[in-house]
Amino acid sequence: MDFYSIGKRFYQTYKKEDGSFFKGLIGKPSLTGRYTNYVVNGMMLFTSMDCDIKAGDIFTSQAGRIMMVMDNAEEESCGPTQKAFTLRVLTKYVSWQRQVDVINEITGLKETTEMKDMGNFWCSFEQSGNITDNMHITVGKYLFVCNKDLKEGDIIDGKYRITKSDNLVGVTVANAAKCLE
Repeated sequence: MDFYSIGKRFYQTYKKEDGSFFKGLIGKPSLTGRYTNYVVNGMMLFTSMDCDIKAGDIFTSQAGRIMMVMDNAEEESCGPTQKAFTLRVLTKYVSWQRQVDVINEITGLKETTEMKDMGNFWCSFEQSGNITDNMHITVGKYLFVCNKDLKEGDIIDGKYRITKSDNLVGVTVANAAKCLE
């Protein structure tokens, strides 16, 4: 019996953001064995070992949802027969701007700063609480999860300023605050 092909008969074809296709299976991990001590949230993607997919790749599910692949803990891999990734549903298509310095070509000195359009992208967006400062002004905190290299000070959708950005599980997880009007 060929154990490498048993799971493949359930695979479906998905289209990546770049237009290429891959085969895999979306599901929840088994709650037997090593998963019995964990609370399992979200969905996972199972693929063959030779599948060309990595953390940060975005694809469309069979139900039409936009999903992003994230790394999974090594101990939760499926052994030598398939790879397992955690999935994140992307809920918002946003614009992205970054502050850049304008340098005088003759003097080499900084003249001004301007906002450079960095394009649009899909992300997972959620409110993650509120912050109250010394003057008792309450500002919402937001969380963006995406495959772009967000930096502190970037502006998302013209409304949110990135306050902190980290690379976790192969993707960018950024905190933001609403820009003052």
